Amino acid sequence: MSRVALGSTLRFPLLLIAVAGFATNAFAAPKIAEGAYRVDWNRKVRDLCVDNYTNDDLTARDWQGVLGALGSICTLSNVREGKTEASWTGKCSQPGVGRVLDVKYEVSVKVNADGSFDILTVISGDQQARIPIRGERLKGAAATCNKEQPFFRPWQ
Repeated sequence: MSRVALGSTLRFPLLLIAVAGFATNAFAAPKIAEGAYRVDWNRKVRDLCVDNYTNDDLTARDWQGVLGALGSICTLSNVREGKTEASWTGKCSQPGVGRVLDVKYEVSVKVNADGSFDILTVISGDQQARIPIRGERLKGAAATCNKEQPFFRPWQ
């Protein structure tokens, strides 16, 4: 076996291990346990159901996709996603009344050790708002979602 071939053979597994390490970090995102939650959404309290689609929405890419489906074109920056926390900045151009609005979103998601969660969206630019969302898991039989209960979709 030539020296070049031996060196190439040894480097490939190391490269594969390095790529695999990055891939697992890229897919880390906070997860809320599925079930029923009492959600305080900007001072409006409702019982909502968290499901696997709710958890899919807790990533920057899915947030960008939901806003895109609503007509906004958003670019992401400062994306940080981990097992219990995520945050990102989105700069969006979105249709407004008679003109295009430039809006900046600062989003943070945190799943607490007790199972509760906090989501904060701060909007600045042509629109301004501060939208806090806090959820606490219901106890006992109430913690199971029922058929009539609406689902928690944080970006819609």
